[in-house]
Amino acid sequence: MNEELKAMLEQLKGLQADVRSANEAGEKVEALTAQIDELRGQIDEMTAAANRPAGIAPAADVDVEKRAQAFDAYARQGSMEIRTLDGSTDADGAVFMPEDLAARIKSNAAQMNEIRKHASINRTGNNSVLVPTLSRPKSSYGTVAPTPEELASGFTRLEVHDCKSLVVIPENSLSDSQYDLAAKLEELFSESVSEEEARAFIAGTGTGEPLGIVSADTKANAVTSLASGSLGATDEAVIDLINKAVYKLKKKYRRNAKIMCNSNTEAVLAKVRDGNGNKLLTKEAGVSYFDGIEIVTCEDMDDIGASKHPIVVGDLRQFEVYDRSDMTVKRLTGGEYDTSSTVGFLLKARHAAGVTMVEAFVPVKCKA
Repeated sequence: MNEELKAMLEQLKGLQADVRSANEAGEKVEALTAQIDELRGQIDEMTAAANRPAGIAPAADVDVEKRAQAFDAYARQGSMEIRTLDGSTDADGAVFMPEDLAARIKSNAAQMNEIRKHASINRTGNNSVLVPTLSRPKSSYGTVAPTPEELASGFTRLEVHDCKSLVVIPENSLSDSQYDLAAKLEELFSESVSEEEARAFIAGTGTGEPLGIVSADTKANAVTSLASGSLGATDEAVIDLINKAVYKLKKKYRRNAKIMCNSNTEAVLAKVRDGNGNKLLTKEAGVSYFDGIEIVTCEDMDDIGASKHPIVVGDLRQFEVYDRSDMTVKRLTGGEYDTSSTVGFLLKARHAAGVTMVEAFVPVKCKA
């Protein structure tokens, strides 16, 4: 798998180089772009499969199949059999989702959430994660030791939070034996969890949810535009402002820097031209770049406006996510559910997340 993926990535790099250097008319570029899109799709599928948690038994495994059937009975009819298989309930009475279904939801959500694609992802079994301030290796030809300041600064604590998602299914569908309930829950939960994670990873308050990338801590690093309520009065001013943010990063972060903004801000960047009249925003295989730096779309970021922070330039590897393996679902009935002939399904996914190196992120602020 690894060798095949490496070969495909090398092929992708070659095709991208061909597109950048192509001087021919649009037909050749379109053909190369089509090949890139197809290859990226194959790479995404392989990456998703590779990122699924290890140790999941194949679908044909008897125990896995039995749990899948018991979960289906619980979801459709409220059957308690799944609770007797291995005591798989949490303190709230919700049942633990079958591992293969939970893994697919996590994998799908990771593909939809652009922050997760570039962040540092790990796992935890605890209710909080302590990330040491000296979280990166130190090297020396002499003695290697942390400074007193590094030791004194201790740890960054990332608390595990519950990301909840509610899906409502009509009773009529639940009683339909041909209705693929697991597939529908996978689809709806994947999209919902991805959207809520993306919001929290950018704008989370840190209370009951992760502290997002755009926080008081990172805003202290901000660079500010010269024009009130905008990125700049001229294209040159916009380019200078973003370059200022890029070069405020240390080189080790700059090498992996991404530009984070929402679609409205990207549309503004798409109009920016250099001194020769060339647009600085380009696209390759569906990915946008501004002056060669990849744009990560974060729809929950500010629009451009006075005192707003519509852009962050940073190294997303310094945003860390620690997933708990357990994912639960609780069946909700009674009250308005019975009145409307529906059943609610409340999913709970647990993870810790946050910025571990504040200096790796530089917001761009519009002048008041």
